[in-house]
Amino acid sequence: STGTTYLVLNNLANANGTLNVTNNTVNNIQFNGGGTKGIFYLISNLANLNVTNNSITNVSSNASASTSIFNIYNTAAISGIFNCTNNIVSNISNAATAGTMYGIYTGSPATGNINDNLVEGFNYTTLTSTGTIIGIYDISAGVNMYYNNNIVRNLSTPLTGSITGIR
Repeated sequence: STGTTYLVLNNLANANGTLNVTNNTVNNIQFNGGGTKGIFYLISNLANLNVTNNSITNVSSNASASTSIFNIYNTAAISGIFNCTNNIVSNISNAATAGTMYGIYTGSPATGNINDNLVEGFNYTTLTSTGTIIGIYDISAGVNMYYNNNIVRNLSTPLTGSITGIR
């Protein structure tokens, strides 16, 4: 079906709270139909967010319509610290002709520690795809952002698509 699908959605609004997304495994997910697909989609306004030791592997979409896949996606303005460490996001494929795939999207934390993550094996499978792949995306609104020991590799899109490792 088309539309929006989230596997884990957090929309908690607690300015003093902490959310921990830790030690989860998401494996062998097939999305059908176009639209927005989110694995860990976090839109919380919190003091702190910890996304650690998670594995997201073998995720695909067979839609031909525009489809975006968000794996670890934080859209919130975290007032404290966003720790995103020791996560694996691998083997993500998309048959859509357009869309965007993100490995990790950092959002706008006051401080971000994005360390020791592996983002690999993203591809668009349709030869006419103009899709975009971004391994790790910093929305550029964080005050203190630290990126250490991350590996981003094996990202591919045919023809006129675009690829960015870390932005």
